[in-house]
Amino acid sequence: MDGVSEYQHPQIPGPAQLENFAKLPLELRLLIWEYLFRKIYTNPHVLSILRCSRYLYQEIADHLYRGMRHEIRMSFTDNSLKRLYVRLVSKNMSAKWRRLKNFKAVRRHHLHNFSHKRIEGKEISVNIILSSHEGRRQIKRLEQKAKRLVDILNAAPVTPTVWVNLLEEKPPKNINYTSKIPLLYKLSMAYFMFLSSYHCRISLGLSAMVNK
Repeated sequence: MDGVSEYQHPQIPGPAQLENFAKLPLELRLLIWEYLFRKIYTNPHVLSILRCSRYLYQEIADHLYRGMRHEIRMSFTDNSLKRLYVRLVSKNMSAKWRRLKNFKAVRRHHLHNFSHKRIEGKEISVNIILSSHEGRRQIKRLEQKAKRLVDILNAAPVTPTVWVNLLEEKPPKNINYTSKIPLLYKLSMAYFMFLSSYHCRISLGLSAMVNK
């Protein structure tokens, strides 16, 4: 089979492709993969094994993508309008991949080239960290960043469901939400209405601070 045909119609990995690795039980092979992926943040070169053979990648791909979700964080402790904090979180593994990106890089390299169709649920979480003390100044930055982020999300090949979460500066581990957005923030969130599928909610902690 030539390279083009193999790319369009990939073979299921088997002993002939995985060689001695296939002699290990599947459960053990998945443990090895999980160990490798947990190391990516501290040592990205550890994944070079996946570039050696597409069959190795095919074996782990479903396990990796199933239950994975995108998280995008916008923090207003950072005054820059050019930065986004992006990470991938897998429900099957404890690994989290984190990187600060500018808007252009997220659009061109991250969301546009990602295999969205393989993600179970196809959801993106947008966590917006707000201060209860800054008021109007951060609202203006929220409007500007929301507009740029919506442009990026609309350009993605697959339109995901977007969950917009308004959070306090130091949110607790377990967060309770309400969909009753204070008027102070509601107008700034209007840009997200241009998405085909979105939900907006605010943590009860931030809501209580704003409504004091």
